[in-house]
This record gives sequence, structure tokens and C-alpha cells, in this order.
Amino acid sequence: MPHYIVDRNAQANGDHEVHLSGSVWSCLPAEADQRELGSHDGCASALRIARLFYGKANGCARCAVSCHVPSDAVSSLAAPGAAVGSA
Repeated sequence: MPHYIVDRNAQANGDHEVHLSGSVWSCLPAEADQRELGSHDGCASALRIARLFYGKANGCARCAVSCHVPSDAVSSLAAPGAAVGSA
């Protein structure tokens, strides 16, 4: 069963990235910045746990692709009628 970690440090957009532990990509945070999420059948359940800890989380675009939502897609998830990108 795959094992997942989440980065304790948020990205610039506030997301905490969920990573597949032992990934062949060089995308894992430093060991001191990793928080264990445990073993899961898939990334989606690891992402749910990460959101319990940090509120805002996303899958890594390299090693947790199945639960990664591109930042440009997030604006399309806004509620109908919501002003997206206006200041």
C-alpha cells in the first residue's frame, strides 16, 4: 500500500503538498518538513487527512498526480456567480 507524507510548509498559494513517500522524483520536502500521513489505497484519502491537519492541501504535480488540481483549474471550481480574479 502506498505511503504518503505532506509538506509542513505551505506553497505560495497556501497549499500543503501531499507526496508519495519514496518517490523517484526529487520533489519531496526535507525530512524535517515532512508530516506522515500513513499508508493509503490512494492519494485521495491521504489528501483528506492532510486537509484535516492544514485545511488547504493539494497533491504534488509530479508524484501525486491523481489528486493534484492545477491552480488554473481552481478558479473554475468557484461557486456560480462568484467574481473570480476581481479585486
